[in-house]
Amino acid sequence: MKKLIFRNLIKDITIFFLLVSISITLIAWVIQAVNYLDIVSEDGHGFKVYFMFTLLSLPKLYGKLILFLYFLSVFYIISKYQNNNEILIFWSHGVKKKQFVNIILIFSFFILFVQIVINIFLAPRTQDLARSYIRSSNIDYFPSLIGQKKFNDTVKNLTIFIEGKDENQTLQNIFIKDAINSKNPKIISAKQGIIIKRDNQYSLRLINGTIANINQKKSNILHFKETILNLSNYGTKSITNAKIQEHDSIQMLACLTKYHKNFLVGNKLDYTEKSKYSESKFVCNADSIDPIFKEIYRRAILPFYIFFITLTAASLALIDRNNINYKKYKIFLFITGIIIVILSEISNSYATYDGSFDKIFITLPLTLIFLSYFLIFAKFKNL
Repeated sequence: MKKLIFRNLIKDITIFFLLVSISITLIAWVIQAVNYLDIVSEDGHGFKVYFMFTLLSLPKLYGKLILFLYFLSVFYIISKYQNNNEILIFWSHGVKKKQFVNIILIFSFFILFVQIVINIFLAPRTQDLARSYIRSSNIDYFPSLIGQKKFNDTVKNLTIFIEGKDENQTLQNIFIKDAINSKNPKIISAKQGIIIKRDNQYSLRLINGTIANINQKKSNILHFKETILNLSNYGTKSITNAKIQEHDSIQMLACLTKYHKNFLVGNKLDYTEKSKYSESKFVCNADSIDPIFKEIYRRAILPFYIFFITLTAASLALIDRNNINYKKYKIFLFITGIIIVILSEISNSYATYDGSFDKIFITLPLTLIFLSYFLIFAKFKNL
C-alpha cells in the first residue's frame, strides 16, 4: 500500500511539473522572443532565422527555470494534499514524515539528471545552432530597413543616410560611411541609388557620386558615374562569434583541467583550437579561464541546488495544517525557496577560479543540503 500511495505522490508531482513547465516556459519564451525581434527589425534577418533562433533558445531558457518549476510543483502538491487532508492517508498507513521527505528527495535525482543533460549537452549545442542561423543568413529585409532622413546602421561597418525615395523606390541623395576597413574608412555620396537583389544577395547601385578615402595622412576623392556596393561583403550587427555559453562542456572542462595542472607547477597555458560545434575559435588562457569556470559551475554545480529547494518545499509536510503557525510557516518556506533559487543564480556571478577550483563554491550546494537536512530532522526528532 505504501508503494501505491508513494507512486501517486510522484505521479501528481510529475504531472503538475510538466504542466507548469510547459505553461511558464512558453510564457517566458514569448517574452524572450519579443526581445529578440531586433533580429528582424534592426538586423534585417528573415523570420525563418528569427523563429529558429528563438526556438533553439528554449533549452537554455528551460534549464534556467527548472529549479523554480520543480520547487513550485513540490510545494503546490504538498499544500494541496494538506488542504484536502489527503496527506493523512500517508500517516494512517504508517509512513513517517522523514520517509515522505526522503521519497521526494530521491525523485529529485531524476530532475537533477534532466537538468544536467540540458545544461551540459543540449543547451550548448542548440545555442550554437541558433548562432549558426545568424552566421549563415543574409540581410533579408534590407530595403524596408532603410528609412528616409535618418542614419541607418543595420549593416555592420556601414552607415547609410538617404534624403528620400521617389515613386520607383529610387534612393535620392545618398551618403554612406564605409568602415569595413577601420584604417582606411570611406565616405561615399551619390545623387541616386537603386537596391538590387540577385541570387538572394543585396547590392546597391550608386549613380553620379564621389568616394573619399580618408585617413590621418591624406584624403583622396574619386568621382564616378556608376558603381556597385556589394552588401554581401558586410555582416549585420548580430553577434556571429560563439559565446562562452555555446562551447562544448567537455572542451571547456579539458581546458580547465589543463590550466589547473599547469598553474600548480607554475606554467602558463595559452592555446587556441577550433570549437567543437562550429568554425569559431575556442581560446584557453588566463583571460578566458574565469568565464569558463563560471560556465562550468553554472552547468554542473548549480543543478545540485535542486536538493536544497526540494528539502525546503517538502518541509511543508512536517507541520500539521491545524497548527496555529501553519500559515506563517508555509509563507516562510515559500519565500525561502524563492530566495534559494535567486541566490543560486547570484552565486554564479561570484564563482571565480583562484588556482584551487574555488572549493567553497563547488561544495556550497552539498554543504547547504546536508546542513539543512540535519537541522530539520534534529528539530523534528520524532518524525
